Amino acid sequence: MEQNQNPQPPMFNQPSGQPQPNQQYQPMVRPVPMMEPVEAVKTCLRKFFDFTGRARRSEYWWFILFYLIVALVWIFLSSFFMAVGFEFSSVNEGPVKTMVKSSTLMLVPILIFIIPSYAAQTRRLHDSGHSGWWIVASFAVSLVYVISYYFALMKPILDSESAGRGFNENLSPTWMVVVGILSIISIVLSIVILVFTIQDSEPGENKYGPSPKYPGD
Repeated sequence: MEQNQNPQPPMFNQPSGQPQPNQQYQPMVRPVPMMEPVEAVKTCLRKFFDFTGRARRSEYWWFILFYLIVALVWIFLSSFFMAVGFEFSSVNEGPVKTMVKSSTLMLVPILIFIIPSYAAQTRRLHDSGHSGWWIVASFAVSLVYVISYYFALMKPILDSESAGRGFNENLSPTWMVVVGILSIISIVLSIVILVFTIQDSEPGENKYGPSPKYPGD
């Protein structure tokens, strides 16, 4: 009877899907701890004009929270000065013009943080694997919306006040329809970008750079 050469010991309870003992295992990559608030704000301000690379959720959302706090404090102060402006506005200037002038103060934090916030948002979209052109489209629609809103509502208010006639006489139905359509498009784009920014980081390196959350992947 022929004997089996080099017999191997039997393998018990070895699932067929598991690697054999001679195969090497790759260790699981641990994510880098999330950014602290101060570190996130410093990083976004340091990358003021940096629209390249990737930013994880903690970096982006801590900076957005900081931005919102600054904006809310500034709006509170602007509202206070607006109330004072109403109290001491001259008769010739009118309350509406005083409101328009005082409201421009609220734009200051937006103008200061608009570049770093868009840069951080672009890097956040890159991190979840999406293009920054979504932000360009949203910004373009928002800009057209603001211009249309001015011609549809603010300009008729100022013209009516100057001419001393009714406000409804200067309203343009066409401009109002345009404003309505642009507002819907702007809301849809904002929701899409919000969903992209709350998505997790793409594991490993993508076309925008290495992962800030899984650097060793």
